Amino acid sequence: MSERAASTENGATTTLSRAAGEPWDAVVIGAGVAGGVAAWRLARLGRRVLLVERQTMPRPKVCGCCMSGAGVAALRGIGLGGALASGVPLETMRLSSGRAAARIALDRGMVLSRERLDARIVRLALEAGVDFIGETTAVSSRVERGRRAVTLRRGSVSREVGCSVVIAATGLGGAVASEELPATVARGSRFGVGTTVEGEGPGAGELWMACGRGGYAGAVRLEDGRVNVAAALDPEATRRAGGPGPMVTAILREARLEVPVLDGARWMGTPALTRTRRVESERLLVVGDAAGYVEPFTGEGMGWAIAGAAAVAGVAERILSGSAAEGEWMALHRRMLSGRQARCAGLSWVLRSGLMTGIAVRSVGRLPMIGRRLAGAVGRPWTETALSGGAA
Repeated sequence: MSERAASTENGATTTLSRAAGEPWDAVVIGAGVAGGVAAWRLARLGRRVLLVERQTMPRPKVCGCCMSGAGVAALRGIGLGGALASGVPLETMRLSSGRAAARIALDRGMVLSRERLDARIVRLALEAGVDFIGETTAVSSRVERGRRAVTLRRGSVSREVGCSVVIAATGLGGAVASEELPATVARGSRFGVGTTVEGEGPGAGELWMACGRGGYAGAVRLEDGRVNVAAALDPEATRRAGGPGPMVTAILREARLEVPVLDGARWMGTPALTRTRRVESERLLVVGDAAGYVEPFTGEGMGWAIAGAAAVAGVAERILSGSAAEGEWMALHRRMLSGRQARCAGLSWVLRSGLMTGIAVRSVGRLPMIGRRLAGAVGRPWTETALSGGAA
């Protein structure tokens, strides 16, 4: 992680016992893209921040490993562009459905494995002064006298820490707070799967997107030459196919794509993808996938996490200084992301119909301008004001 963390177990810069005795300004739960960015930005604002991650870093995640042009611009715009070192520019998408296929030019996107990206952001957060504990679960609970209590658990050891604000970046299935902000899962939601394999597949800078019966799958070549495969699948269709591997293989073959070696691949899965949640309670802010999600398009999910994390840090700073309005994060989150997520939800709906998908792919093939406008419509950069936590 960093020289400061090298002498402590598993990259931690503190222990549960020491953390329980510290007066934290903020506890950030989850060290993915959203949590790492939020922690880094708050530390740069001079705040005492504890970042907690339930797994060991670095770790893989179910993710297409693609970042939209808007996400890349956001990360560079806030000063974290160094985390993108060795990333592969994402230049084209090959969109396929049955016999129909088209190529779409992608502007300013990037491919980078989550093992490297997340760990680099955490390292930069530590260099900015963030304290880190890994292999530890964290659940926010009560508020007393303007302070939030957070229970940290590692194995049989449990400690409670206090802070002025909690930022929950716990992902799709992570706990946010005990029954305080429950998620509502959309009816008919698909679930996500992912794996990384060696072998044939797309070339560097190219994204394969195959749409078929039972879901859609994407494949990209990572910076180290491996092929990352991620998919959004219908649960019943996947059960009938015999599992994620056979389902993804069938989708790719139906789209006439040269299938990477998926036999024996180790698949990771997610809970249902499409969900909504209130993103704010008293001194508790939710960001990233935990704040609500729809099936994304061309790396948009990563962009939402980065921009949201940058903005939520600004709101948290105003809470700490006593100048935040009630419901400020809920309103800002809606302005920043609701339109983009609605457009992705519309695309997801189209992709559920083989007939409509085929028509869309043929239209893009005949009129490339449609594809360019489609990719641009979901990936326009955020303003500097929005990334600072102001009006979007």
